Amino acid sequence: MEFDQIFEGKKQHRYNYQGFNYGYNRFSNQQDYGYDKYFRQKALLKQIISNPRLRIVIITGFLVIVGIIVALIALLFPMIMNLIDFIFENGVSGLLGEAGNLLEKIWSGNK
Repeated sequence: MEFDQIFEGKKQHRYNYQGFNYGYNRFSNQQDYGYDKYFRQKALLKQIISNPRLRIVIITGFLVIVGIIVALIALLFPMIMNLIDFIFENGVSGLLGEAGNLLEKIWSGNK
């Protein structure tokens, strides 16, 4: 299967040849011929797994994204702790009051 066939949008059928079965059970779990709705996703996954360079790029990208998320949490941790302390002292109604004051200042602008 070529790469452009994955995104064509055509239905891909699969055929599992198991010989002639004269005692065919209609309610069998195995299908002799049918449509696999995840055929394109499986083919793309097989291409990713079989291509070592692409696998390395995807793993590296995933690690970079995880590193950025961890760094953001580490940088924002003091602000999150201050917010939690403010909520413990003033409650949720105090937080909503402060948010209302902030929105009022933004709405009124620099007058």
